[in-house]
Amino acid sequence: MQSTLELLDHAPDGAWAYLLIDNSAYDGEWLTRREENAPTRFGPLVSKLRRSQMPFAALWGNLDEPPESAAAPLLIEWQTEKRRLDFLNYIQSAGSGKCALSILYSAEPLDVVVERLRLRMPIALMGDNYLLRYFDTRILYELLPCLTPHQAQSFTSLALAWHYLNRDDEWETLPAAAADLHDDGLPLELDDAQQEDFLRIGSADRIETAIGDLLEDNPLEALSPGERYQWIRARQQEAIRHQLVEHNGQLGFCLQGLQVGRDPRNSRNAGA
Repeated sequence: MQSTLELLDHAPDGAWAYLLIDNSAYDGEWLTRREENAPTRFGPLVSKLRRSQMPFAALWGNLDEPPESAAAPLLIEWQTEKRRLDFLNYIQSAGSGKCALSILYSAEPLDVVVERLRLRMPIALMGDNYLLRYFDTRILYELLPCLTPHQAQSFTSLALAWHYLNRDDEWETLPAAAADLHDDGLPLELDDAQQEDFLRIGSADRIETAIGDLLEDNPLEALSPGERYQWIRARQQEAIRHQLVEHNGQLGFCLQGLQVGRDPRNSRNAGA
């Protein structure tokens, strides 16, 4: 498997490598690492980027405002000089399982790629307008199967190649898009069935959080983040076959599977 640095330093000829970061994933001590009560104008990640001198932009907000600079997703034009390694090490030291990094190859400049990324964020669900947080790669993974083949191709037409870190900090690659689509049909418009599918995105993560809160001795902790996700998704599919489609019913189905002695380590490869 290629390393992050190999992907960043080996963009196709005539293309740039861009690092897309879900800044809001880096919370807690890592986000606030600075002297106690020290004044700060920018979020720590933004401050580090400014010192690196790599070109970057936020997908929304004013980076001169600390709350927004600590939450806005960032697109960075990667440059390969050795001093950039300090920034990459800083990102990767934040801990595993963040699901917050994607690498895009594009022949277009930073400002154009930012505008195309913004075009993918608005989404209407059940009459309300939302922000599609595809820069969280857990959502990106579940997003494309909800789309028609044409929509999925159009969504990924942004990049010559689109790589993302999965739950186990391994690089995966989205299927290549047809070159002639170029954002056709974006922002996304979803039919009723698709909207129902979208509302279920993240349901496995919500169930995992609930299980952790309810079980002091949680058997899922023996698994990697990716294995936990696949186990829960497989149980969700079983629950649906028993007409259990709501959160509480599927949570109960997962708890029942754990509490009657169904060792999740025996079903590590169970798929969704």
